[in-house]
Order: sequence, then structure tokens, then C-alpha cells
Amino acid sequence: MVAIREAIMAVSGVRALHMLRTRRSGSDALVDVHIQVDPALSVSEGHQIGEAVRARLLENVEEVADVTVHIDPEDDEFASPCNQLPLRDEILRRLEQQWQMLDTMPVIDKVVLHYLNGEVHVDVFMPMSALAGGDRRGLSEAVITAAQQAEDIGRVRVYYQ
Repeated sequence: MVAIREAIMAVSGVRALHMLRTRRSGSDALVDVHIQVDPALSVSEGHQIGEAVRARLLENVEEVADVTVHIDPEDDEFASPCNQLPLRDEILRRLEQQWQMLDTMPVIDKVVLHYLNGEVHVDVFMPMSALAGGDRRGLSEAVITAAQQAEDIGRVRVYYQ
């Protein structure tokens, strides 16, 4: 088990591991593990790190025949504080409801949600054209303040692109 832990922690991007389980099937070892990565990574980068963990174990630990890697943005070994949070459609409905109460509905290109610590953190991406004739700080503050009125919303950041 020590060799498996060391091999996993040697993969760049792995912050921690938990729920490491191994079982035998004949002479083969089957591995299940949760790895913790930076919560701000893209899904594809987290997946790539998981694939690197899987490959390293298969290549470097002779007995290992199969590996299942679960990617976590935070430690969920004893509790998963985000399990009861609504999915994207409901969160976007709540956010749009709040933003519609602003003087002018903001032009939003993309909303990225991060489920962390029992809250949904929100990154809002707006076009630079949304600033035409306006003030960036005022618009950003209005979007943030309105969003934070929606249920289950934590930190909100606004980006212009």
C-alpha cells in the first residue's frame, strides 16, 4: 500500500489522496482511490491527472491490474457538503432571476460553477462590449451583489473578455 501511495503522490497535480482501497482478484490487485486536485482546474485537466495516476500505478506497481480514480476538488472522505446543492439548471435559474432585477440585464457570455465547501462559487464572464459607456467596477459590483442574493451562492467573480 505504501508503494501505491507514493506512486500516486508523485503525479504532478495530485494534492492529496484518500479512500484508497485495494482488493485481490487472484494474484492481481485492484485499486480504487480518490485524489484531490486544485478545485479551479478544468474537468479535462482533472481527468488528465487521474489518467496519469492510473497509468503510473499500472506501469510501476507489478501486482496492480486495474485502477479506478475518482477526482475530488476537496476532501470528501467523511462528508460531502455539496451533495444537497442543486445542479446547474437550477443555479442558473436563480442567478438569472436576481440579475433580471438589475436596472439593465447584464450581457453574460459564460457562467462557470464551482461546488465547494457547501456553496456554489460562481465565475461570470462578460464581453468587454458590456462596458460600453459604463463603469466596470459598478457593473461588476451589481452583478456580484445580485448573484449573492440567490440561495446557495458563495463567492462570485466577474471577468471581462
